[in-house]
Formats: sequence, structure tokens, C-alpha cells
Amino acid sequence: ALLVLVGVAVIVLLFRLAGKQLQLADSEATLRLVVDNVPMKIAFYDADLNCRFSNRAYAEFRGLPPSAVIGKPIEEIISGDSWREFRAHLPRLRSGETARYRACRTDADGRSVFLDVALVPYLPAGGSMQGIFVLLHDITEQAKAEEQLRASEARFRSLTELSSDWYWEQDEQLRFRDIGDAGLRIDLHARNPVGKARWELEDTNLSPAQWAEHRAMLERHESFRDFEFMRVAADGTQRWVCVSGEPMFNERGEFAGYRGVGKDITAARLADEARRTSEERLRATLDNTPGVAVQWFDREGRVLYWNPASERLYGIAAAQAVGKTMLELLHTPEQYRGFVEMIAGIEASGTPVGPEEIEIRSINGVEATVLYTMFKLPGAPEDPVFVCMDVDVSERKRAERALRGSEARFRSVFEQAAVGMTLRALDDRWIAINDVFARMLGYSMEELHAGARIN
Repeated sequence: ALLVLVGVAVIVLLFRLAGKQLQLADSEATLRLVVDNVPMKIAFYDADLNCRFSNRAYAEFRGLPPSAVIGKPIEEIISGDSWREFRAHLPRLRSGETARYRACRTDADGRSVFLDVALVPYLPAGGSMQGIFVLLHDITEQAKAEEQLRASEARFRSLTELSSDWYWEQDEQLRFRDIGDAGLRIDLHARNPVGKARWELEDTNLSPAQWAEHRAMLERHESFRDFEFMRVAADGTQRWVCVSGEPMFNERGEFAGYRGVGKDITAARLADEARRTSEERLRATLDNTPGVAVQWFDREGRVLYWNPASERLYGIAAAQAVGKTMLELLHTPEQYRGFVEMIAGIEASGTPVGPEEIEIRSINGVEATVLYTMFKLPGAPEDPVFVCMDVDVSERKRAERALRGSEARFRSVFEQAAVGMTLRALDDRWIAINDVFARMLGYSMEELHAGARIN
């Protein structure tokens, strides 16, 4: 997190220094253009807590024009919880420590906004604190995705607790990664199966030929249902179990293992014993504000500047990047043509592009989603400089994918369950019904979905 804040400060200083390097006519206008396009709310308060700088996003969040906050004491700009939390961190800030926390605030339009707040003390040459940088990053969408993920996992846990089945999962080598508690008691003779394949477990009634047939099916990555065999339970009794499974594939289409359900078909009542745990507890938490990767380009898309955050994001050192075009570094010919056309459009219109989300791939093959903004620096019309600023939002995207994966597991268990299950609204509408439940009631799925009511 500190690197992010230092990175932002470095960006500001670099642009101040760039006034001489680029011979810009108006370096203050350049600085203002840069910070007003950064996808963060930024302010600087002096040692007496009077506002000395604010970008447009920070002032608008407070419901004020940028000129109205300059010179004002902080207690006239923020109030309530914002002021109390800021004041509580002052002793740490004055001792040179950075403060970082999340907060829910109301913006000027009355909307609730989740913020990642960073307070960075300014201590020149190791002296006393001369001011405080305030950086606010809007993480509202990320917070919503995390809340939806928690709700989805709660529904999944509720369903598995009500079912007599257990959930299991294997990796790409067909070794168990996790298995529900009911399976541990019945299917596995109280021995931990993690790291083993099913045919490596003891006390089954299947012959080597039968296991070989089942193993061949798995190696062909085929789904299977109702695979029955006998195991000796932890209490020494013989139990028959029935398992069903389906292959999993990652986003590149590569085989990633198996997941499925198992049930004890010896006894009718296992509801109190079937407590399974999901192999993955999907969480998508972005605890760190993303770094701001900054690049400067000329008309041909040739790199003029490449900051350390760009090195981390793209896996290319500045010494290797500067002086080369994006075609030589990362782009395909088609991508490069589109990039140069975008630069030409910005130069012709004077209008920045973004913030927009794009997918990128580093030189090492690491894929990421970034929020980018690109604009032209003022001055030097004969030799223009174009700035691209990237913020890595991959963690938020992973949270969204995790939510979809959790919903898919919920649906898989619901549809494969051996007992009738349904979800109903408070007004008696059927939200979801599995095949077993429909057969138990003697209605077709179509009749239930059409609004049939059961006395």
C-alpha cells in the first residue's frame, strides 16, 4: 500500500520535474491535468490542517468546487465520522506512520460510497510533519461484489447443511483436495483422503478391473453419475455409497479436476450427519489500492517514460521499454494500429480517453484487467507527449468471477441432490425446484413454474 502512495507522489514530482525536460509552457496546468485525471480523490493539508491542494474529484466528492476548498481548515471540509477518524489518526501521522482504512461515506449526491482511505504524512528530509496527503479510492463496486459473494456462500452452506449429500473435489491429478465431513465418516474410514486418488483408498469391494474402468473414465474427463461401491465406515459397519461427478475446466479450457456429490444409500436418515465444507472459500478481497502505472508516448507510440509500477504490471524494465514502440514490446500489429489511431484521435480532438477497462497481458504472460486513462500533455505541439495511466482492477474482476463460480456450485448441488429441494418466495412463488421435488409432488416442472399451488 505504501508503494502505491509513494508511486502517486513520485508521479506528481516527475511531472513537476518534467517541465524542464519537456519544455512545457505551463507546468502547473500540466500538474492539474494529471491529477484531475487520476482515478482517485487527492488532497494535501499542511501542518496546520489547512487544505493546500485538491484535485477535482476530491472537491466534487465534498460537494465543493476545487477553488472553494483551498485554504480552508479541514474541519470546514469534512465533518462527522470523517473528521473523527481523521483526528484519531493524527498522533500516528505526526510520528511518521501511514494510516490506511476502509470507510463508508455519503457523497455530495447523497449516495453511499465505500472508500479505501490512505493518509500519508509528508516529512521532508526526515524532519517533522509538514503536511498530510489524503488519497481516497472508490471501491463501491468491489464492496458490492464481496457482499454478493458472502451471500452466495451462505446460501451454499445452508443448502449443503439441509442435504444428505456431501460435496467433494479433486485436483487435475484426480487427488482429493477436500471432502465433506459426512464423506469422511462414511466413505473414508476416518482416514484423511487429501492427496490421494479414490482408488488409492482402502476397504472397498471393487476389483482392480472395476477401478481401472472408473479411472479410465476420469482420465477421459467424462461426467459420471451413481457410481456405487461399498466402504467400511469408521464404526466398522459396511456402508454403500453413491457418488456423481463432473469435470472442471479453467478459463483456458484446461482440465482442473473433478467436483461432485456423494450420498449414503444404506440409510434413509443422514441429514443430521451430512455436514460438508466447500473446498474453496471464495473470497475476493482487495486490501490494497492498485498501483498507478504511468507511461509517456510520442505520436508513434514510442515509450518516452515507464515508471516502476509499469515495470511490475507489464513485466518490462524501464531500460528495456524506453525508446521502443508498443509493437516491439507487447502489441500485435492490429493492437498497435489501434493504439496509434487512438493517439492520433486524442491529438486531433484534445479529448482524453477513459477511464475504461481493458484486458492486458504482461511480457511474462500474466493477464490483468486495468482501468486506463490516456491524454495529451499541453505544450510542445510539434513534439506532443501522450500519457497513459493504468490502475490494476484484476482483483475486483476475480471477485466477480468467484461469485459466478459459487453460484455454479450452488446450482450443481441443488440439481444433483437426492432429496427434493425448492426455494420459494414469501408470496408462494416458486423460485427454484429440482427434479426430485417435482416428482414427489406429482407435478411437472412446467406446472410448478406456471404457478401451481400446493395445499
